[in-house]
Amino acid sequence: MVGSLMSTFSYQEAVGRAQAFDSGRRPDRGSAPDPDPRQVVWWRVPELRRMVRLPFLAAGIGLCLAGVLVKDLAIGGLLGKGSAGVNLALLLGALGFVGIWFSVCGLRVARGASRALRSGSSRSMRYVLLREPDSTYPFMLLFPEGGGEQAPPVSAVVLGERRLAALPEAVGTARLHQTSGESLYAVPWVVGRPYYPLDRMFPLDPDDPECARSLDRLVGMQPPEAR
Repeated sequence: MVGSLMSTFSYQEAVGRAQAFDSGRRPDRGSAPDPDPRQVVWWRVPELRRMVRLPFLAAGIGLCLAGVLVKDLAIGGLLGKGSAGVNLALLLGALGFVGIWFSVCGLRVARGASRALRSGSSRSMRYVLLREPDSTYPFMLLFPEGGGEQAPPVSAVVLGERRLAALPEAVGTARLHQTSGESLYAVPWVVGRPYYPLDRMFPLDPDDPECARSLDRLVGMQPPEAR
């Protein structure tokens, strides 16, 4: 560790390569989807459309409408006496709102990713691909391209891609497209294709002790003396 509370690029690189070896992953260097997501609106990109989870939206709307119908029937006495009909209506409505919420969250990420790709703002970053022990979603730790082996990570992006064969190499260089403002969305572009995020980008403060501890817990790292 040099000048930072976080583990350095050289240590994270070793962790990333060890995880990649254990997973048996075979990277896929396919080309970017057609149409180019940097040049069209989000709904014209199949991968971004899938983020919106349209089946969840349709199911959510349907359940909400069913809840309204059941409530009207219960109030009208057509479902018998008691509160069972009203309770069923509330349950249907709650499940419907959950489905709509999942879809709205996906829409937010899809639009954010599209804005990042079309913003024209990008920079080259080194990355290490890691995964949490208890999660199926990988994430990228991003480092300044010219930071050297002792550079700490500056941000992290959780990727929505879970297929091991479709992920990039464990360590490499990405062209990071990102938005500006409070809601930061970023899309790493590696070897000719984008890797879409699961949520917003997380800036990392290398001098924040809590941030460093959270990152260590995230990937189950060794204590500082073992680095």
